Amino acid sequence: MDMMRRKEKKSFRESTWMNRTIWALWVFAFGVLYMIHGNDAAAAAVLMALIYPAVALLSVNLSGRRLKVEFGGGGSAEKSRDIPMEIRLKNESRIPVSRLRFRIQMENRITGEEQSISAAVSLGSGGEAAERFTICDPYCGCERIRIRDAEICDGAGLVARHIRLEEYTDAVVLPSIETIGIPEHFLDSYDMESYHYSSRRPGEDPGEVFGIREYQSGDSLRAVHWKLSAKMNDLMVKIPSFPIENSLILLLDNEEDPESALPPESRSALMDLYASLSGTLAEKRIRHTLGWYDAGEGVFETREIARIEDLWEALPHVLSAPFSGDGISTVFRFLESGDRRKFSNHFFVTAQAERDIGKLERYGAVKIFRSR
Repeated sequence: MDMMRRKEKKSFRESTWMNRTIWALWVFAFGVLYMIHGNDAAAAAVLMALIYPAVALLSVNLSGRRLKVEFGGGGSAEKSRDIPMEIRLKNESRIPVSRLRFRIQMENRITGEEQSISAAVSLGSGGEAAERFTICDPYCGCERIRIRDAEICDGAGLVARHIRLEEYTDAVVLPSIETIGIPEHFLDSYDMESYHYSSRRPGEDPGEVFGIREYQSGDSLRAVHWKLSAKMNDLMVKIPSFPIENSLILLLDNEEDPESALPPESRSALMDLYASLSGTLAEKRIRHTLGWYDAGEGVFETREIARIEDLWEALPHVLSAPFSGDGISTVFRFLESGDRRKFSNHFFVTAQAERDIGKLERYGAVKIFRSR
Protein backbone atom coordinates (compact mmCIF):
# COMPACT_ATOMS: atom_id res chain seq x y z
CA MET A 1 0.00 0.00 0.00
CA ASP A 2 2.72 2.48 0.95
CA MET A 3 4.66 1.51 -2.16
CA MET A 4 1.63 2.32 -4.33
CA ARG A 5 1.28 5.69 -2.62
CA ARG A 6 4.96 6.49 -3.16
CA LYS A 7 4.70 5.56 -6.83
CA GLU A 8 1.77 7.96 -7.29
CA LYS A 9 3.68 10.79 -5.60
CA LYS A 10 6.72 10.00 -7.68
CA SER A 11 4.71 10.17 -10.92
CA PHE A 12 3.42 13.64 -9.99
CA ARG A 13 6.94 14.84 -9.19
CA GLU A 14 8.35 13.30 -12.36
CA SER A 15 5.70 15.08 -14.42
CA THR A 16 6.58 18.43 -12.82
CA TRP A 17 10.32 17.97 -13.34
CA MET A 18 9.80 16.87 -16.93
CA ASN A 19 7.83 20.04 -17.65
CA ARG A 20 10.53 22.13 -15.99
CA THR A 21 13.17 20.45 -18.13
CA ILE A 22 11.19 21.23 -21.28
CA TRP A 23 10.81 24.84 -20.13
CA ALA A 24 14.57 25.15 -19.49
CA LEU A 25 15.34 23.73 -22.94
CA TRP A 26 12.88 26.20 -24.46
CA VAL A 27 14.62 29.16 -22.78
CA PHE A 28 18.05 27.84 -23.76
CA ALA A 29 17.12 27.21 -27.41
CA PHE A 30 15.52 30.60 -28.01
CA GLY A 31 18.30 32.31 -26.03
CA VAL A 32 20.91 30.78 -28.35
CA LEU A 33 18.79 31.72 -31.37
CA TYR A 34 18.64 35.34 -30.22
CA MET A 35 22.38 35.55 -29.52
CA ILE A 36 23.27 34.13 -32.92
CA HIS A 37 20.76 35.95 -35.11
CA GLY A 38 19.54 38.80 -32.92
CA ASN A 39 15.98 37.74 -33.73
CA ASP A 40 13.37 39.88 -31.93
CA ALA A 41 10.85 37.03 -31.94
CA ALA A 42 13.35 34.82 -30.14
CA ALA A 43 13.94 37.56 -27.57
CA ALA A 44 10.17 37.88 -26.98
CA ALA A 45 9.90 34.08 -26.54
CA VAL A 46 12.69 34.10 -23.96
CA LEU A 47 11.14 37.04 -22.11
CA MET A 48 7.72 35.40 -21.97
CA ALA A 49 9.25 32.12 -20.78
CA LEU A 50 11.02 33.92 -17.95
CA ILE A 51 7.94 35.87 -16.87
CA TYR A 52 5.60 32.86 -16.96
CA PRO A 53 6.96 31.01 -13.86
CA ALA A 54 6.44 34.10 -11.67
CA VAL A 55 2.86 34.48 -12.87
CA ALA A 56 2.27 30.72 -12.45
CA LEU A 57 3.69 30.78 -8.91
CA LEU A 58 1.38 33.63 -7.92
CA SER A 59 -1.66 31.96 -9.47
CA VAL A 60 -0.97 28.57 -7.86
CA ASN A 61 -0.47 30.05 -4.39
CA LEU A 62 -3.64 32.14 -4.53
CA SER A 63 -6.00 29.55 -6.02
CA GLY A 64 -7.64 26.56 -4.37
CA ARG A 65 -8.36 28.31 -1.07
CA ARG A 66 -12.06 27.47 -1.13
CA LEU A 67 -12.41 24.05 -2.66
CA LYS A 68 -15.45 21.98 -1.72
CA VAL A 69 -15.52 18.19 -2.14
CA GLU A 70 -18.63 15.99 -2.11
CA PHE A 71 -18.96 12.25 -2.64
CA GLY A 72 -21.85 10.64 -4.46
CA GLY A 73 -22.90 7.09 -5.20
CA GLY A 74 -21.63 4.43 -2.83
CA GLY A 75 -24.06 2.32 -0.85
CA SER A 76 -23.48 -1.41 -0.88
CA ALA A 77 -23.19 -4.32 -3.28
CA GLU A 78 -22.29 -7.98 -3.34
CA LYS A 79 -18.74 -9.13 -3.91
CA SER A 80 -17.37 -8.66 -7.46
CA ARG A 81 -20.25 -6.28 -8.31
CA ASP A 82 -19.60 -2.70 -9.42
CA ILE A 83 -20.36 0.13 -7.02
CA PRO A 84 -20.64 3.43 -8.95
CA MET A 85 -18.96 6.39 -7.25
CA GLU A 86 -18.58 10.08 -7.97
CA ILE A 87 -16.42 12.86 -6.58
CA ARG A 88 -17.81 16.36 -7.13
CA LEU A 89 -15.48 19.34 -6.76
CA LYS A 90 -16.47 22.99 -6.64
CA ASN A 91 -14.27 26.07 -6.64
CA GLU A 92 -16.04 28.64 -4.44
CA SER A 93 -13.30 31.22 -5.03
CA ARG A 94 -13.15 33.83 -7.76
CA ILE A 95 -9.61 32.75 -8.64
CA PRO A 96 -9.66 29.84 -11.11
CA VAL A 97 -7.76 26.62 -10.51
CA SER A 98 -5.72 25.94 -13.64
CA ARG A 99 -5.23 22.27 -12.79
CA LEU A 100 -6.05 20.15 -9.76
CA ARG A 101 -4.53 16.69 -9.81
CA PHE A 102 -5.08 14.05 -7.14
CA ARG A 103 -5.21 10.36 -6.35
CA ILE A 104 -8.41 8.50 -5.40
CA GLN A 105 -7.53 5.85 -2.83
CA MET A 106 -9.90 2.94 -2.10
CA GLU A 107 -8.92 0.80 0.89
CA ASN A 108 -10.75 -2.35 2.00
CA ARG A 109 -10.81 -2.04 5.81
CA ILE A 110 -11.08 -5.81 6.29
CA THR A 111 -8.46 -7.11 3.85
CA GLY A 112 -6.20 -4.06 3.95
CA GLU A 113 -5.91 -4.11 0.15
CA GLU A 114 -5.77 -0.80 -1.67
CA GLN A 115 -6.70 0.39 -5.14
CA SER A 116 -5.74 3.74 -6.55
CA ILE A 117 -6.49 5.87 -9.62
CA SER A 118 -5.18 9.28 -10.66
CA ALA A 119 -7.36 12.16 -11.84
CA ALA A 120 -6.98 15.80 -12.90
CA VAL A 121 -9.57 18.57 -13.40
CA SER A 122 -9.67 22.31 -14.11
CA LEU A 123 -12.02 24.62 -12.20
CA GLY A 124 -12.91 28.12 -13.28
CA SER A 125 -14.19 30.85 -10.99
CA GLY A 126 -17.14 29.22 -9.23
CA GLY A 127 -16.65 26.22 -11.51
CA GLU A 128 -17.58 22.59 -10.83
CA ALA A 129 -16.23 19.25 -12.03
CA ALA A 130 -16.99 15.58 -11.37
CA GLU A 131 -14.86 12.46 -11.49
CA ARG A 132 -16.75 9.17 -11.89
CA PHE A 133 -15.34 5.73 -11.16
CA THR A 134 -16.42 2.30 -9.92
CA ILE A 135 -15.38 0.01 -7.08
CA CYS A 136 -15.27 -3.73 -7.66
CA ASP A 137 -13.79 -6.03 -5.02
CA PRO A 138 -13.84 -9.85 -4.86
CA TYR A 139 -13.60 -9.65 -1.06
CA CYS A 140 -16.11 -8.23 1.41
CA GLY A 141 -15.33 -5.24 3.58
CA CYS A 142 -15.95 -1.55 4.03
CA GLU A 143 -14.23 0.42 1.26
CA ARG A 144 -12.86 3.71 2.60
CA ILE A 145 -12.58 6.23 -0.28
CA ARG A 146 -10.30 9.25 0.19
CA ILE A 147 -8.57 11.90 -1.89
CA ARG A 148 -4.79 11.67 -1.50
CA ASP A 149 -1.78 13.63 -2.75
CA ALA A 150 -3.87 16.52 -4.08
CA GLU A 151 -1.95 19.39 -5.58
CA ILE A 152 -2.66 22.50 -7.62
CA CYS A 153 -0.40 23.28 -10.56
CA ASP A 154 -0.32 25.71 -13.46
CA GLY A 155 -1.38 24.76 -16.96
CA ALA A 156 2.17 24.01 -18.07
CA GLY A 157 2.91 22.00 -14.93
CA LEU A 158 5.95 24.02 -13.86
CA VAL A 159 4.76 25.01 -10.37
CA ALA A 160 2.80 22.80 -7.94
CA ARG A 161 1.43 23.26 -4.43
CA HIS A 162 0.24 20.42 -2.19
CA ILE A 163 -3.17 20.85 -0.53
CA ARG A 164 -5.07 18.75 2.03
CA LEU A 165 -8.55 17.46 1.25
CA GLU A 166 -9.74 15.51 4.30
CA GLU A 167 -13.17 14.37 3.16
CA TYR A 168 -13.88 10.65 2.74
CA THR A 169 -16.81 8.29 2.32
CA ASP A 170 -17.50 4.56 2.62
CA ALA A 171 -19.01 1.89 0.40
CA VAL A 172 -19.79 -1.60 1.64
CA VAL A 173 -18.99 -4.87 -0.15
CA LEU A 174 -21.31 -7.33 1.55
CA PRO A 175 -20.34 -10.82 2.73
CA SER A 176 -22.02 -13.92 1.35
CA ILE A 177 -24.68 -15.00 3.84
CA GLU A 178 -25.81 -18.62 3.85
CA THR A 179 -27.84 -20.73 6.23
CA ILE A 180 -25.50 -22.55 8.60
CA GLY A 181 -26.40 -25.86 10.21
CA ILE A 182 -26.07 -25.15 13.94
CA PRO A 183 -26.55 -28.25 16.14
CA GLU A 184 -29.39 -27.81 18.62
CA HIS A 185 -27.17 -28.64 21.58
CA PHE A 186 -24.89 -25.74 20.62
CA LEU A 187 -27.71 -23.41 21.61
CA ASP A 188 -27.89 -24.81 25.13
CA SER A 189 -25.19 -24.23 27.73
CA TYR A 190 -24.01 -25.88 30.91
CA ASP A 191 -22.41 -24.31 33.93
CA MET A 192 -19.48 -25.89 35.71
CA GLU A 193 -21.75 -27.91 38.01
CA SER A 194 -23.71 -29.33 35.01
CA TYR A 195 -26.90 -27.40 35.65
CA HIS A 196 -28.75 -27.19 32.34
CA TYR A 197 -29.95 -23.87 31.04
CA SER A 198 -30.99 -22.60 27.66
CA SER A 199 -29.89 -19.52 25.72
CA ARG A 200 -33.16 -19.69 23.78
CA ARG A 201 -35.81 -20.26 26.47
CA PRO A 202 -35.26 -18.76 29.92
CA GLY A 203 -36.94 -21.06 32.43
CA GLU A 204 -39.94 -20.15 34.56
CA ASP A 205 -38.58 -21.51 37.83
CA PRO A 206 -36.53 -18.87 39.67
CA GLY A 207 -34.71 -21.71 41.40
CA GLU A 208 -33.33 -23.00 38.09
CA VAL A 209 -29.72 -21.93 37.53
CA PHE A 210 -29.24 -20.14 34.20
CA GLY A 211 -25.58 -19.26 34.61
CA ILE A 212 -22.67 -18.44 36.89
CA ARG A 213 -20.77 -15.17 37.25
CA GLU A 214 -18.36 -13.46 39.61
CA TYR A 215 -19.70 -11.83 42.76
CA GLN A 216 -20.50 -8.13 42.46
CA SER A 217 -21.09 -5.57 45.16
CA GLY A 218 -24.77 -5.71 46.18
CA ASP A 219 -25.33 -9.38 45.34
CA SER A 220 -27.27 -11.39 47.90
CA LEU A 221 -25.22 -13.93 49.86
CA ARG A 222 -28.04 -16.42 49.26
CA ALA A 223 -27.08 -16.39 45.56
CA VAL A 224 -23.46 -17.42 46.24
CA HIS A 225 -22.51 -20.80 44.78
CA TRP A 226 -20.38 -21.93 47.72
CA LYS A 227 -19.13 -25.21 46.30
CA LEU A 228 -17.99 -23.61 43.03
CA SER A 229 -16.56 -20.62 44.91
CA ALA A 230 -14.33 -23.00 46.89
CA LYS A 231 -13.10 -24.57 43.64
CA MET A 232 -12.46 -21.23 41.92
CA ASN A 233 -11.00 -19.59 45.04
CA ASP A 234 -13.28 -16.65 44.30
CA LEU A 235 -16.91 -15.80 45.11
CA MET A 236 -19.26 -16.96 42.34
CA VAL A 237 -23.01 -16.32 42.27
CA LYS A 238 -25.87 -18.19 40.59
CA ILE A 239 -27.92 -16.40 37.92
CA PRO A 240 -31.60 -17.43 38.00
CA SER A 241 -33.06 -18.38 34.65
CA PHE A 242 -35.92 -15.93 34.23
CA PRO A 243 -34.15 -12.52 34.03
CA ILE A 244 -31.94 -13.32 31.03
CA GLU A 245 -33.23 -12.83 27.48
CA ASN A 246 -29.98 -12.77 25.51
CA SER A 247 -27.04 -14.82 26.75
CA LEU A 248 -25.43 -15.74 23.43
CA ILE A 249 -22.57 -13.74 21.89
CA LEU A 250 -20.78 -14.27 18.57
CA LEU A 251 -17.15 -13.27 19.02
CA LEU A 252 -15.29 -12.35 15.84
CA ASP A 253 -11.61 -13.29 16.11
CA ASN A 254 -10.09 -10.39 14.16
CA GLU A 255 -6.99 -10.14 16.38
CA GLU A 256 -4.28 -11.82 14.34
CA ASP A 257 -1.09 -13.48 15.45
CA PRO A 258 1.57 -11.00 14.22
CA GLU A 259 3.68 -13.94 13.05
CA SER A 260 0.98 -15.30 10.70
CA ALA A 261 -1.32 -12.62 9.26
CA LEU A 262 -4.32 -13.89 7.35
CA PRO A 263 -4.42 -13.37 3.57
CA PRO A 264 -7.31 -11.32 2.11
CA GLU A 265 -9.31 -14.37 1.00
CA SER A 266 -9.18 -15.85 4.51
CA ARG A 267 -10.33 -12.61 6.12
CA SER A 268 -13.21 -12.38 3.66
CA ALA A 269 -14.21 -16.02 4.27
CA LEU A 270 -14.17 -15.37 8.02
CA MET A 271 -16.60 -12.47 7.59
CA ASP A 272 -18.84 -14.69 5.43
CA LEU A 273 -19.04 -17.27 8.22
CA TYR A 274 -19.58 -14.65 10.93
CA ALA A 275 -22.46 -12.98 9.06
CA SER A 276 -23.96 -16.35 8.10
CA LEU A 277 -24.05 -17.53 11.73
CA SER A 278 -25.78 -14.33 12.82
CA GLY A 279 -28.20 -14.52 9.89
CA THR A 280 -29.07 -18.13 10.72
CA LEU A 281 -29.73 -17.28 14.37
CA ALA A 282 -31.86 -14.27 13.35
CA GLU A 283 -33.94 -16.47 11.04
CA LYS A 284 -34.54 -18.80 13.99
CA ARG A 285 -35.55 -15.75 16.05
CA ILE A 286 -32.77 -16.41 18.51
CA ARG A 287 -31.63 -13.19 20.12
CA HIS A 288 -27.86 -12.81 20.23
CA THR A 289 -25.09 -10.24 20.33
CA LEU A 290 -22.28 -9.56 17.88
CA GLY A 291 -18.92 -8.76 19.46
CA TRP A 292 -15.72 -7.61 17.76
CA TYR A 293 -12.66 -5.48 18.43
CA ASP A 294 -12.34 -2.27 16.39
CA ALA A 295 -8.61 -1.67 16.12
CA GLY A 296 -9.23 1.66 14.38
CA GLU A 297 -11.16 3.08 17.34
CA GLY A 298 -9.41 1.00 20.01
CA VAL A 299 -12.66 -0.30 21.55
CA PHE A 300 -14.53 -3.61 21.82
CA GLU A 301 -17.89 -3.18 20.06
CA THR A 302 -21.17 -5.05 20.55
CA ARG A 303 -24.50 -4.99 18.70
CA GLU A 304 -27.68 -6.78 19.77
CA ILE A 305 -29.39 -8.76 17.02
CA ALA A 306 -33.06 -9.73 17.26
CA ARG A 307 -34.06 -9.60 13.57
CA ILE A 308 -32.29 -9.90 10.24
CA GLU A 309 -32.72 -6.14 9.81
CA ASP A 310 -30.53 -5.62 12.87
CA LEU A 311 -27.77 -7.61 11.17
CA TRP A 312 -27.92 -5.44 8.03
CA GLU A 313 -27.60 -2.34 10.18
CA ALA A 314 -24.64 -3.78 12.11
CA LEU A 315 -22.66 -5.11 9.13
CA PRO A 316 -21.20 -1.75 7.97
CA HIS A 317 -19.79 -1.26 11.48
CA VAL A 318 -18.32 -4.77 11.61
CA LEU A 319 -16.86 -4.50 8.11
CA SER A 320 -15.18 -1.17 8.88
CA ALA A 321 -13.15 -2.59 11.78
CA PRO A 322 -9.60 -3.39 10.58
CA PHE A 323 -7.84 -6.53 11.74
CA SER A 324 -5.25 -6.00 14.46
CA GLY A 325 -1.86 -7.66 14.73
CA ASP A 326 -0.65 -6.31 18.07
CA GLY A 327 -0.45 -9.77 19.62
CA ILE A 328 -3.36 -9.32 22.06
CA SER A 329 -6.06 -11.99 21.75
CA THR A 330 -9.73 -11.37 21.00
CA VAL A 331 -10.66 -13.21 24.20
CA PHE A 332 -8.53 -10.83 26.25
CA ARG A 333 -10.09 -7.82 24.51
CA PHE A 334 -13.57 -9.17 25.25
CA LEU A 335 -12.90 -9.97 28.91
CA GLU A 336 -11.18 -6.63 29.37
CA SER A 337 -14.26 -4.80 28.03
CA GLY A 338 -16.34 -5.87 31.05
CA ASP A 339 -19.14 -7.46 28.99
CA ARG A 340 -18.23 -10.99 30.08
CA ARG A 341 -20.89 -11.14 32.83
CA LYS A 342 -23.75 -10.73 30.34
CA PHE A 343 -23.23 -13.96 28.44
CA SER A 344 -23.21 -17.65 29.27
CA ASN A 345 -22.82 -19.02 25.73
CA HIS A 346 -20.02 -17.94 23.37
CA PHE A 347 -19.71 -18.73 19.67
CA PHE A 348 -16.06 -18.07 18.84
CA VAL A 349 -15.63 -17.49 15.09
CA THR A 350 -12.04 -17.74 13.90
CA ALA A 351 -9.76 -18.57 10.99
CA GLN A 352 -6.64 -19.22 13.04
CA ALA A 353 -5.40 -21.03 16.13
CA GLU A 354 -7.59 -19.80 18.98
CA ARG A 355 -5.92 -18.15 21.97
CA ASP A 356 -6.99 -17.84 25.63
CA ILE A 357 -10.08 -20.01 25.15
CA GLY A 358 -9.58 -21.47 28.64
CA LYS A 359 -10.08 -18.01 30.13
CA LEU A 360 -13.34 -17.60 28.24
CA GLU A 361 -14.63 -20.98 29.41
CA ARG A 362 -14.56 -19.71 32.98
CA TYR A 363 -17.60 -17.58 32.13
CA GLY A 364 -19.68 -20.06 30.16
CA ALA A 365 -19.79 -22.55 27.31
CA VAL A 366 -17.62 -21.94 24.25
CA LYS A 367 -18.25 -23.33 20.76
CA ILE A 368 -15.64 -22.75 18.08
CA PHE A 369 -16.60 -22.12 14.45
CA ARG A 370 -13.70 -22.10 12.01
CA SER A 371 -13.81 -20.70 8.47
CA ARG A 372 -12.06 -22.49 5.64
